[in-house]
Amino acid sequence: MLPEVFDAVHQGIVRRDIKACHDVSEGGVGGAIVEMAFGGDCGVELELDLETRSDFFLFNETAGMFIVEVEDPEKAQELFRNVSYKVLGKTIADRNFLVQNRGKELFEIGIGELKEAWQAPMRTLFH
Repeated sequence: MLPEVFDAVHQGIVRRDIKACHDVSEGGVGGAIVEMAFGGDCGVELELDLETRSDFFLFNETAGMFIVEVEDPEKAQELFRNVSYKVLGKTIADRNFLVQNRGKELFEIGIGELKEAWQAPMRTLFH
């Protein structure tokens, strides 16, 4: 199944249907999405539909998983019709990271505040 995932992502990039892409590694899904928001200078609104604990989903490091930004859910359906995928949310102009599960807000935090925390260890080492 992993070769099909790689192929779908590769084809989306080649066709320029994927606007941004990040592997899910250190920091899990949440970490990857936040790092993408840093690069895109934007905010993110996630609407999850989880029965399990949200922290398990957001911070689990999963090899072979990618976060991709596409124009709309229909484009995602077209690109990933042959692999398992989930639409998680959307980018927003407001520079916040908002996470909801089944309509209930779990948390909201500023992207700037997250970036400061993300950069702090390196500043300590290389000041």
